[in-house]
Amino acid sequence: MKQSTIENIDHAKRLLKEKPHLSIKDVAKILGYKRSNFSQLFKQYTGQTPAQFRGVRTNPRLEHAKYLLQNSDQRIYKIAEALGYEPASFSLQFKKYTGQTPKKFRKNKLTPDFKKARDLMAESDFFLQEIAEKSNFFDAGVLTSIFEKTSKKAGELGIEEYRNHLKLWRAQRYLRRTDLTEEHVGHNIGFNDVAEFKQFFSSQVGILPTEYRQKAPSLSFKAA
Repeated sequence: MKQSTIENIDHAKRLLKEKPHLSIKDVAKILGYKRSNFSQLFKQYTGQTPAQFRGVRTNPRLEHAKYLLQNSDQRIYKIAEALGYEPASFSLQFKKYTGQTPKKFRKNKLTPDFKKARDLMAESDFFLQEIAEKSNFFDAGVLTSIFEKTSKKAGELGIEEYRNHLKLWRAQRYLRRTDLTEEHVGHNIGFNDVAEFKQFFSSQVGILPTEYRQKAPSLSFKAA
């Protein structure tokens, strides 16, 4: 990697840590990059996306909003209300999170095969090869490549991030709606080790599953 690129990445790391008021798009602009190119270069050099480096966690509510915008005909204000937002606040938070308004995001329609692959991931724990075959991509490598490109264009998560989002969403539903133990919840979403499940959950939400269950009734969130 060229020395100038290394210097830019080092500068980016300082900005991300020392200037929390700057968005990732702002940092990219300061360094002369488009956000998508900057994120890709940053991850190539550091092994993390800029958001991961900064410590920004995935927002489950807004990720689910993205899913509903792409896969349902619900009015935007109805989606906002279902997820516990005032419509005006939802639009502002959504744009801050994705870089697009909900209306613009909805226009980026996904192909039927891509939607089928994504729905299969949501409905089951199929291996990627099985999902690829069932959604007409035929090969896991091809599916992964197309998923990454399509997701990037539509402002979506990459394939592994998306699967992790689904695991988190299922776990939260189990914790809110059932009395299953942490061990059973973890097992139901694909974790054989309860310690690994706890670590995964806390890394995404910031609190342990038991604490989330205790606080869930008071969270500003309505179950989908």
